[in-house]
Amino acid sequence: MGSLLQNTIFGNNKYRANTFIGGVASIINTPALVASKLGVPASRIKGFKIIEDNIEFAVTGGRYSIAVGAFMSVTALTYYYDTDYLIEGLGTYAFFNAVNLEFISELRNCVTMGTGVFFNNQKLAAVIAPKLQIAGEACFKGMNKVKEFSFPELTTLNSASVGGNTGIFEDCVLLEKVYVPKCTTVTGYRLLRNCNSLQSFYAPLLNQLGQTLGNDSSFSGIKTGAKLTVSAYLKTVNAGAPDGDLAIAETATGATIIYQGVIMVGAYGNNYQKSFDDGVSFISGGYISSTRGIAVSETTKYVLLAYNSGVVLSSDFGKNFANTTLAATTYYCVSMSDNGQYMLASASSGSTHLSTDYGVTWNLAVTGGRRDCFVSGTGQYMLATNIDGAQINRSTDYGVTWTPITGQGIISSVCCSDDGQFIIAISNGGTIRVSNDGGTTWTNKTAYGNFTFPKVAMSVDGKYQTIASQNKYIYTSSDYGVTWTANTSTFNNLYYTCMDMSKDGKIQATAVSGGYIYVSNDFGVTWIQKSNARDYQAIAISN
Repeated sequence: MGSLLQNTIFGNNKYRANTFIGGVASIINTPALVASKLGVPASRIKGFKIIEDNIEFAVTGGRYSIAVGAFMSVTALTYYYDTDYLIEGLGTYAFFNAVNLEFISELRNCVTMGTGVFFNNQKLAAVIAPKLQIAGEACFKGMNKVKEFSFPELTTLNSASVGGNTGIFEDCVLLEKVYVPKCTTVTGYRLLRNCNSLQSFYAPLLNQLGQTLGNDSSFSGIKTGAKLTVSAYLKTVNAGAPDGDLAIAETATGATIIYQGVIMVGAYGNNYQKSFDDGVSFISGGYISSTRGIAVSETTKYVLLAYNSGVVLSSDFGKNFANTTLAATTYYCVSMSDNGQYMLASASSGSTHLSTDYGVTWNLAVTGGRRDCFVSGTGQYMLATNIDGAQINRSTDYGVTWTPITGQGIISSVCCSDDGQFIIAISNGGTIRVSNDGGTTWTNKTAYGNFTFPKVAMSVDGKYQTIASQNKYIYTSSDYGVTWTANTSTFNNLYYTCMDMSKDGKIQATAVSGGYIYVSNDFGVTWIQKSNARDYQAIAISN
C-alpha cells in the first residue's frame, strides 16, 4: 500500500511542478490537503506527486498566500520550494515551530508576513524576501542560525504585546546584521532582545521605535558596541532626549548610535532625490514639482518645497505634501530652523514671508527679498536678499523685527553661522563679502571670476564656507572666510545651481541644471558625481 501511494499521481502529467515540499508525504497526501495549506481551491493544484517522503505539484492560477497555521508545529517539514515565486503572503503562524525546516526558496513576491511565521525555526539559516513590506510580531523570533536579515522594502515591524510572542528578531542569537533602509515604524516591544551577536541595525528612516518613548527592551541584551542607525528624529523625540531604547543601548551596551540625516535635492519638473547615507546613494522621492527651493528640518520631519505655483509642506517625513496658505506664485527660496518651527519663503513677486508655527500660518516679513533667504539653526537669526535694491535684511529676534544692511550692493545669496556673527554674501560678479561681527563691518575678498546666480553654504560655527556658481569652479574656505581656494579638481565648466553642507561642514553637496549631483565627504576638498541627470535647482542637508 505504501509503495502504491508513493507512486500515485493526482492530476494531469502535463503540468510542470513548481512547488516542492519535503518530509510531509505521510500527512499531506492529497491535492485537497495541500490546497488547504496554501489557502487555494483544490482545483488549482495540478500534477500532485508523492516521491518518498516528499510531495511536488503545480499551483495554477497565479499567486497565493500560505494559510494561517498551515505548517504550524509540523516537525516533519524539511524544505519548501516555490520555484515560480507565487507566494505573496505568509499567514500568521505559517511555519511556527517547524523546527526541522532547513530551506525555503526565495520569497521573491512576498509582501506581508503575519505573527510568528518563522517562530523557533532553529535550522532555517536564511529568509530572502526582497519585496517584504510588513512583518508581524515574533515573525523571526528564535531563528538561531540566521546571521543577517536584509529587507530593502520593509516599512513596518510589528513587535506587538508586552507578553505573548513579542520581538520580531528576539532570541536570534547568531544574528549580526539587520538591514531595513525603508523601515519607518517599529511597534511593540523587544525588537532585538537577546540578539547577543548583533553588530549592525540599519534603519535610517525609523521614526517610531517601540510602543513607548521609554525603554521597550528593543535592544536589551545585544552585543556590546553594536552600531544602530536610525532617523535623527529619534534623537530628541523624548522631550528633547533620545528615545528610551536608544539611550539604554548607548549606556548599557556601549552601542554607537548614528542619527542619520538626509540630503534632499529638488529637480525642476521631476521627483526630488534623497540620500540617507551621506550622499553615497540617492533614491527618488514621491513628489513631482517645478522645484526651485528646498528646506528640511534636522529631524527630517518637516520638508518645505518652493516651486512655480507656491510652497508645499510635509510634516510627516516627506510622505505627504500639502499646499501652504501662501499665495499661488513662483517662489525662489525656502529655509527653516533645525526644529522646523521657523520658516522663510521668498517669492518672485518681491516678498519674503515668515512662519513661526511649523508652516501652519504665514505673515509678510520683508518686501523685496525675492532671490535668497536664510534661517539659522535656532531660528534667532534670519537673512533675506533684495535683488531690486542694494541691501540685505537681517533679523536677530526670530523674525519679529528686521534691519537693513546697506552698502554691499545687490546680493544674490547669503547665509550665516548659528550665532549670527559670521555672514557671507555673494552677488553676481566676482566679489565675496564676509562679516565676522553680525554684519556691522564687512571685508571684500579678491575677485574670483564672474559669479552667476551663486549659492553659498556655511557650517554652524562659520569655519567652513563654500560657494557654487555657474561660472566654473567651486570655492571653499576653511578659516571663517579669511582665505578662499578655487577648487580646480572639481567637475569644472558646469552650471552649479545650489549648495548646502552638514552642520560640521564635512558633508557638502551641490548639483547642476541638466546634470548631476556632486557630493563631498571631506569638507569640500574632493567631489564625487552621483545620481541621474536631471534639472536640479535646489538642495538641502538636514544635519
